[in-house]
Amino acid sequence: MSTRLSQSGLWEHQRSYYHNQGVQAWNTGTVPHYVTNNPIIGDAYADLIVAHLDDLEREGALDPRQPVCIVEMGGGSGRLAHYIMRRLDTFRDQLPVKLRYVLTDFTTTNLGHWREHPKFAPYFEQGLLDLAVFDAESTDELVLEKSGLKLDGSGNPVFFVANYVFDSIPLDCFRIHQGALQEAYPEITYGEEAISIEYSYQDAGDSPYGRDDYDSILRQYRERLGDTHFLFPIGPLRCLENLAKIAGGRLCLLTADKGWTRWEEFVGLGPPPLVEHGSFSLNVNFHTMGLYWEALGGQFLCNSQRDAMLDICCFSMGLPENSLKRTRRIFADKVESFGPLDFLNLRNAITEATPREKRSLRLCLELLRLSHWDAEILYELAEPLATGSENVSAKEKREIFVALTRVWANYFPIGETKDVPFEIARILFRLEYYEPSLQFYEESLRLFGTHKMTYHNMGLCYYYLRRLEQAKASFEKSLELDPGYGVARDWLLRLAPEIEESGTFAAVAIV
Repeated sequence: MSTRLSQSGLWEHQRSYYHNQGVQAWNTGTVPHYVTNNPIIGDAYADLIVAHLDDLEREGALDPRQPVCIVEMGGGSGRLAHYIMRRLDTFRDQLPVKLRYVLTDFTTTNLGHWREHPKFAPYFEQGLLDLAVFDAESTDELVLEKSGLKLDGSGNPVFFVANYVFDSIPLDCFRIHQGALQEAYPEITYGEEAISIEYSYQDAGDSPYGRDDYDSILRQYRERLGDTHFLFPIGPLRCLENLAKIAGGRLCLLTADKGWTRWEEFVGLGPPPLVEHGSFSLNVNFHTMGLYWEALGGQFLCNSQRDAMLDICCFSMGLPENSLKRTRRIFADKVESFGPLDFLNLRNAITEATPREKRSLRLCLELLRLSHWDAEILYELAEPLATGSENVSAKEKREIFVALTRVWANYFPIGETKDVPFEIARILFRLEYYEPSLQFYEESLRLFGTHKMTYHNMGLCYYYLRRLEQAKASFEKSLELDPGYGVARDWLLRLAPEIEESGTFAAVAIV
């Protein structure tokens, strides 16, 4: 008997992967996440949240005695939460209500990572961050771990964030063939290195789901489209229903994913490809989700048609149609005018067109500023930044130092291999800021472990600070890690007479 795509074993395979991998799914780079987990998109979401709060306050739809919760579904590494909360901190004294961020996932595996992350500790202590287990498809109430607060529709409106979530929960596949609606039934083969899917087709009839709200959308597709394939977001629609119940019909959902938002995007599509990256993902049919949402009386915003790998959407419910004045204005500014993906495309174009050795200090600083002080960008630009930081003016030294401190405040380590504190320390050394450089080398040791170059560079800092015994100890540690490391050996030879002379000088009586 044929089984719908949404009812296949594919999705349990997906859940098992994320449950078993935990944060390693992201820190190894196996699951792509940077495009939806960076300071620009975090700041854009925070600004949209503040704008929507303004609209809610203007309509008298907020109770200042209760907190407003921001629930992130599939919180993953925790980076997006970090960026959003940091941006919201800058608005805290201007907001009409207190905010509480809630990190969630369907599995408890990631909750342990969030509980122990030092960047989250201050937020937990202040009651600004909470955790919960939340299954996007099946959970219709939410109980927060730290506060015990239950979200059941009785409190303030709720914000939801869902990046790269809807592409990973159950979907169904249909095609239009010679004017008829057919359902695509998968035959799935799980290989050692890849998953393959072949489809067979059966007539879908007039009521594939037996629900007029779903089936009427399918009828619209059959009536308007030529021969094509499309995915029906059965899992995301169930999720929207649960979110509406949790929030009592008053909510704002911000989401980003690869997908479709307009009729013309469905022209002539073949069977949907399965994109594998440790787990897998499929495109999201935001178009169907928008039709469904608007039929319920909600409002749907999405970025305009462009050649882009990412759609950013806002689903709002609970306010009159013309009341999202500030939300729409900020969406136009932060998503439409020059959005997160626009920056990534611009960065790629600039770096591809400019060889590493020709990236000037000024170009690097402007890219950092445009990225909202992104540690990923700093890591990419570390070499030209270090080279360009030599022999600069006092004003430029200060500008670079401030840029580095802002990047560090944004940095959220997840156990990956990119040693950002080491690169910051290298740049500080070139600026002759030896004490701060040492502090970042210590951070590198703490987060990324011992390395001969880290101890060697610390030895250089100590040397220029004239702390010669500590310099000697650092070079010796470098040699312990690699006895053949000639640079450290040369410095020890150089140090020996200087240490001896410094001791002789200290013994001389000063009259």
